[in-house]
Amino acid sequence: MAQTEAKTENRPRVYGNFRTPTSKGLAGLSTAGTVLLIGGVVGGILLMMLNLWLVALGFEAVILVLIALSMSKNKHGRTLIERIVRRAGWANAVYAGANVYRAGPVSRVPEGTTKLPGVSARSTITEHVDGYGRPFALLEVPQRHHYTVVFSSEPDGGGMVDQEHINRWVDRWAHWLGMLTDEPGLTAASVTIETAPDSGYRLARKIEARMVDNAPQFARDVINETVQMLPTGATITRAYIAVTFKASVRAGGRIRNAQEVADDLAA
Repeated sequence: MAQTEAKTENRPRVYGNFRTPTSKGLAGLSTAGTVLLIGGVVGGILLMMLNLWLVALGFEAVILVLIALSMSKNKHGRTLIERIVRRAGWANAVYAGANVYRAGPVSRVPEGTTKLPGVSARSTITEHVDGYGRPFALLEVPQRHHYTVVFSSEPDGGGMVDQEHINRWVDRWAHWLGMLTDEPGLTAASVTIETAPDSGYRLARKIEARMVDNAPQFARDVINETVQMLPTGATITRAYIAVTFKASVRAGGRIRNAQEVADDLAA
């Protein structure tokens, strides 16, 4: 019994219960497919009431074909109609030259600035100071009335860490995500992980700064061997967490400006 419990404790923990979001439409259809189905039924009934049987039959055949195309999805969850519309939109962008972005003084961008492409072109950034006197940047997307704050983190990673400690980290991360749901005005949160090969110089400098002169030779040998072996295949990991807030705290509320949002977040 004790051996079974020990094997269970040493087994790596698997995190699951992930489910693919399903559509809320009828019979698994999307919102557009549901509207198309209802419109097809109503339109067919009206045509039959006008004794336009052949027109009603052709109309229903077209609706059935469109519904069948809307139910055919690829591995990314996109229907055939969505793929056709996206391809047509991309072809139109290529024809208009909108697929090429040129910024800077010699570009066609107003004022010759280097703005972000796409929906972020109108975004602006302002600098503010938090309650501890530290400066922070606030990114505004005016067309959505969203304000984003990005702060960096340096996770330790799983190297030379017990599984029990890793499980505790995951639990705290889940607790933090759960607390975001109670944050007023919060609309989105995202994490970007940046990794790069670790040269090992940071670990060597940290060990040299903490090693005492009268340390036992055996301990020195163990630490020096660890410094030489650990950087092999190791990485530097940085995490950037972006938290986005709405300009209005509640639906229908007053839309705040950047300074008001910054004063609220600075506290």
